[in-house]
Amino acid sequence: TFLVLYTLECLVRFFAHPKHYFNDPWNLFDVFLVLIVFPHLCLDDSNLPFATLLRVFRLVRILRVLKVIRRLPTLWALVCVLLGAMLAMLWGLILVVILLA
Repeated sequence: TFLVLYTLECLVRFFAHPKHYFNDPWNLFDVFLVLIVFPHLCLDDSNLPFATLLRVFRLVRILRVLKVIRRLPTLWALVCVLLGAMLAMLWGLILVVILLA
């Protein structure tokens, strides 16, 4: 279903704005995600080394959520605050490790 939905979305956007489609980085990202999935379908049962690499690249689809989050300012602010808190906790952990080592 992912492949069908995103392929249709890419095609609709391309035909709606053919001159400006490749100027938007999110559109390029969507095309990249769709193009990654096509070879994966052909190599799904294969044990070739680059088939595993394609599976890893499929994890990049998670970044598509950022596209939605960026369009909702309140949600984006919440994500930024959470990331800032996680960074502060990381520095606190590093400080504790340095003090206890």
